[in-house]
Amino acid sequence: MPLRENFTKIKVMQPDSYIKFVPGDFAIAMAGQSPQIKWAYWTTIVHYRCHNHCKGLENDEKFLRRLSELENDKDWKTFYSLIFGSYFMLDENGLWQQMRTQLDYIDNKLTMEKWSRRGKAGANVRWRKKK
Repeated sequence: MPLRENFTKIKVMQPDSYIKFVPGDFAIAMAGQSPQIKWAYWTTIVHYRCHNHCKGLENDEKFLRRLSELENDKDWKTFYSLIFGSYFMLDENGLWQQMRTQLDYIDNKLTMEKWSRRGKAGANVRWRKKK
């Protein structure tokens, strides 16, 4: 298959296709925590951003525990007390929100919309289409 045909099959990147990861900030936030707690925080953020689109996580302990993949009661209690109320905050609708991830998501969405407009404008100029 020629290279040009491959480009037409590439899915357009969406704001939830990736997560901005700042290793230093993550290391500071999770300093001294077990690998299980670090992984639980990461999987919670990934779900919040990539699957939930930053709409908020239900305030349901059973759901959050399953999401975090923590089976050990001690790890769950440590994780819950550390993450929820510190990094995730309850909003007025009773949903857990992570403001930094939410702001990054909004910024990415606006940037991608801007790139899309620019791309369409360039294509219109290239192919001399009128608005």
